[in-house]
Amino acid sequence: MGRTVAGASAGAQKPVQPVTASAARTMGRWKGKTATEHVLNGGEDIGHAPKGSRSMPIRLVDTAAEIHELHAALREGAVVVDKPRYDGVMYEFPNRTIMGFRTHSSSGGDDDPTLDLKVPGKIKVTLKVHIDDGQG
Repeated sequence: MGRTVAGASAGAQKPVQPVTASAARTMGRWKGKTATEHVLNGGEDIGHAPKGSRSMPIRLVDTAAEIHELHAALREGAVVVDKPRYDGVMYEFPNRTIMGFRTHSSSGGDDDPTLDLKVPGKIKVTLKVHIDDGQG
C-alpha cells in the first residue's frame, strides 16, 4: 500500500517519512476543526443540511470552489492511500480518519466534486459534502 503525504499546495505529494514524536504530522483544519471533528458534529460548520431526512449526515455547499477549499484545508497532514475501488483520491489521517475526494458525485452531476469522510470505530460515523443542486 503506497502512501504519500498530502501537502497544502495543490497536487503536492512526497514520499512518506517515518513519523516520530518530534515530527508528528499536524492535521489540517477548516473553521478551526479537523476532519474528525467535522464528522463527529455532523458537519454543522460546513454549508447547510439538505431538506428532508437522510440515512447519513450530508452537508451541501454552494460551489465547487467551496469543496476544493475544504479539501485543501483538511487534507494537511494526511497520507494518500491506495484504494483501487474508490473512484477518487483517498487520504488517511494519523488518527485513522479517512477522507475521500471525488471529482464527481454518484448522486449528482458529473463535474460535482464530493468529499466522503469516515471516522474509524465500531460504529460507522460518516459525513458527505456535496454541491447544492438547488433541490437540497
